[in-house]
Amino acid sequence: ANRLSLIRSSSESQFVFSRTTATDLLVVVSDSLNRGGPEYDFSVSMNLLEPLEVTLPFSEQTQLVERGSKLFYQFSADRGTIISARLSLPEGSPMRPRLMLYRATDLRYVAQAYDQTFLETYTGDGGIFLLEISDIIRGGGEGYDFQVTVDALPPEAITLPATIEDGLTQVGVSRFYSVTLQEGELLSVSVEPDEGSAIEAELGWFVVDGFSRGTGTGGRM
Repeated sequence: ANRLSLIRSSSESQFVFSRTTATDLLVVVSDSLNRGGPEYDFSVSMNLLEPLEVTLPFSEQTQLVERGSKLFYQFSADRGTIISARLSLPEGSPMRPRLMLYRATDLRYVAQAYDQTFLETYTGDGGIFLLEISDIIRGGGEGYDFQVTVDALPPEAITLPATIEDGLTQVGVSRFYSVTLQEGELLSVSVEPDEGSAIEAELGWFVVDGFSRGTGTGGRM
């Protein structure tokens, strides 16, 4: 017998869906509070998206052309690189950006930046990615112009033991360091703020093989 399963639901009035194989998809529209009646009319629009395929590094001046519109960029990134996506907004822009990064084959979520102009994340095994840019209150049209810049860079390779003098020079930016451990080796990492520094350090780590991840607080892991 055929089975129906809920693959993805969305509390928003828009969603994007993708599968690696041909799929019969059932789209369901309902009211979030289970209401209905003569005054609950609506229209549904369905279109096949054609994301702009770009090669990194990439940069362009663009716009959310109308209210509720989204932009999609598709690109490949190598294993172990850091994807960074940045929006440059003109002074006084009403835009409140949301950046979403997915794996393009199945739209598996990778990272997001909410009400920020900068997204940065580790690619793990690499592959093809899809970047979605929108406004969190579904704005668009005049005044929603911006510059988008996307790149994928290798993290800084570190030879142990090491002490690195560094800083977070921009809002939303992290620093990534690549370290190779041999079987049985133990790694200790700590962050000490410089005198007068405002940083409240949080450490994170990614294991490339299998792409596991974790975090540590207090500047130590």
